[in-house]
Amino acid sequence: MIYILLFLTIVSNVTAQLILKKGVSSISLNEISIKSITDVILSPYIWSGLFLYGLSFVFYIVVLSKSDLSKAAPITQSLTILLIVLISVFVLNEPLGIAKAVGIVLVLLGVYLIML
Repeated sequence: MIYILLFLTIVSNVTAQLILKKGVSSISLNEISIKSITDVILSPYIWSGLFLYGLSFVFYIVVLSKSDLSKAAPITQSLTILLIVLISVFVLNEPLGIAKAVGIVLVLLGVYLIML
């Protein structure tokens, strides 16, 4: 059960970040203006992202009630980072350099060691 909750926490968090990226990509935020603030407030992408962050928070609270913080936090945060980097590279076509690739391997190794 705890792994399902961890999965739901991570997926809702990553999805929230992707949706927020989509939302802010269509809004000009070069300067703060009434129009840019209104665009953010009225954006369905921003609201959807906020909702998913809230959902992720609820799942995470349940995870924390059932597991050690020393395992739950690093696993959740590192796998979220890992998924964001992978999705950014393969879906958003962001570059994957040597440093990112090494970082991915180190994150995976760290998650493995924490789960021992």
